[in-house]
Amino acid sequence: MAVWIFLALFWWQDAERAEMLHNEALQLYEKGQAEDGIAAVRQSLAMHRQLGKPAEQALNLRLLAYIHEGIGERQKALAFYEQALAVLRKAQLRDLEAKTIRDVGVLYFNLNENAKAFAYLERALAMQRGTAKPGALALTVFGLGEMRRYQRETAKARLLLDEALQLARAAGDRRTEADALSSRAMLDPQMGQEDLAAALAIRQEMKDIRGEASTRVKLGTKLLGQGAVAPAREELQRSIALFSEAKYRGGEAFARQTLAMLERRAGNLEAAAREMLAAVTLAEGLRQKLSDQDLRATYIGYVQNRYEFLIEVYLELDKGDPRRAFAISERARARAIVEALSEAGVKGGPERATLTAEQVQRDVLDAETTLVEYSLGQERSHLFIVTKGAVQHRLLPGRGTLEAMARQAYAGYRTAGSARPDAAALAKALLPGVSAKRLLVVADGALQYLPFADLTGAAVTLAPSASAVAAQRGAPGFVGKRLAVFADPAAPQLARLAFARMEAEQVLALVPAGERLAAMGAAATPDAVRQNPAAVMHFAAHSVLDTDRPERTEIVLSGGSLRLRDVYGMKLGAELAVLSACQTALGREMKREGLMSLTRAFQQAGVKRVVASLWKVDDRATAELMKHFYTEMFVAKRPAAEALREAQRRLAASRRWAHPFYWAGFVVQGEFL
Repeated sequence: MAVWIFLALFWWQDAERAEMLHNEALQLYEKGQAEDGIAAVRQSLAMHRQLGKPAEQALNLRLLAYIHEGIGERQKALAFYEQALAVLRKAQLRDLEAKTIRDVGVLYFNLNENAKAFAYLERALAMQRGTAKPGALALTVFGLGEMRRYQRETAKARLLLDEALQLARAAGDRRTEADALSSRAMLDPQMGQEDLAAALAIRQEMKDIRGEASTRVKLGTKLLGQGAVAPAREELQRSIALFSEAKYRGGEAFARQTLAMLERRAGNLEAAAREMLAAVTLAEGLRQKLSDQDLRATYIGYVQNRYEFLIEVYLELDKGDPRRAFAISERARARAIVEALSEAGVKGGPERATLTAEQVQRDVLDAETTLVEYSLGQERSHLFIVTKGAVQHRLLPGRGTLEAMARQAYAGYRTAGSARPDAAALAKALLPGVSAKRLLVVADGALQYLPFADLTGAAVTLAPSASAVAAQRGAPGFVGKRLAVFADPAAPQLARLAFARMEAEQVLALVPAGERLAAMGAAATPDAVRQNPAAVMHFAAHSVLDTDRPERTEIVLSGGSLRLRDVYGMKLGAELAVLSACQTALGREMKREGLMSLTRAFQQAGVKRVVASLWKVDDRATAELMKHFYTEMFVAKRPAAEALREAQRRLAASRRWAHPFYWAGFVVQGEFL
């Protein structure tokens, strides 16, 4: 009996110590000591695992997620939430599971994954209605209300925030009460001061630094909307100091963005640029902590308005000299793909992640190549034209006008029986004053769907950014077989491509037997691709595009498929991959980061150039196009972009294939030399 009492006392003391560490961790974090807080909660988690207490383990994991999200490490936060959910489901602790599902929803909302965010929160609410205590329910209802507010659904937001406020007060939950008051205050630009004052008093009473900073941002925003510039500036500067003290980089970035908007409104352009540049730098640091490429691109798309702001301010400051604005355009679009190439082992070009105009002129362009780079904005857009000797800027209409024009033209291009789009009118609108032997095009938005080869006589190469071209250029050349062809796979679930084998045989005939590999029919498997990289890799097969779930986009082969994720993980190092299939250049559009497509996956796998298609192509016309393309490349020794342009001219000159539907759909992306 004495031994049992001793063990029970020891167990109780351990449990008490573990709980004390958990509480201490939260206090440390709220004082701005995040690293100490993480160490304390990890100790608590280890003890709770030894004690076999699943609920407490889950609480520890949720706290780790909360702290990591607060310091910008959102990928780690997601991982800890998933661990917590696994523990809770195994222990069948549904109340705490619902709370954790809610927290994951809020995190996805902060990452701009709105569809996932609403799905998680609605699921949590369904689990909690009628069973949860008011405090737990208040947090979920508040989360939904906050999302509705950001979506500008004012009436729905007000109902939800009012309900959250009532629930929080009934539960004595002061933190959620302050959250609801702060958010409700922002529904009406001219009202809400009383709500904000009440929220601020609660934050200060609780010594909630991060919460106080957030409330002061809202107060500064409201004062600015009322024209009180000096008081608004003071509130925003205080919020920046508080966010910095709390080490909450995301909040600090948002506060600096708001201050930048204030300074621009006050006519202080240099101060506006300085604050927004600081906000951009903070956001980029947060994104680098996301290991998932899709989440990185989504998050940076969420803060793209900061880059647009900087472009506008620099153009206003540097009248007649667009170089600083161009550097921001490159910075906005280049980082995700350049980082991805670096992580995949494609290291080359300048060490800087993104290039300045001078570096692009020196390290990327030659005398015969012109770079055209688009930056679409809400009210007006920008075209940067960079040659070896000059950097120019053209103003273009806003995003809505340009994208409507592009989508209308795309509908005509992708349909064989339609009226041919007016290429001259498109060129006048999109390429004013541009003439070159070679064009390197960095498109934006719906312009990425346009076949620029039909708009100009130049050999056209598309790229996600000029910096990405520089990164690819430094990679070593491929050593091995000259050509590998993967064609006419046995895919019983899909109709056979009648001309795929003929296309493959025409291409193979141009290369000596010892320098080529043919994997056709049942031999055209995913393993054959992995095991047989070559300088040129040609795929003649079906592809499946899924823009909602881009990871499911695939090339269908024998015995399986090459999905986007499979290709991302490869180390191919090829000079060229030709994806002779439908819509292989398309994917989910990531604002300023290009398309999440097979093309991008092959580039990350180390392929310098990719030939891919913008629409569902004609099988017979494609075989004809590829015959001419490879003849120009292997026999006439032309670079890929020039070889494709010559092949397209041949088809365009024929009666049978004259409509651009048959030949303009294929584009070269990546390195242009």
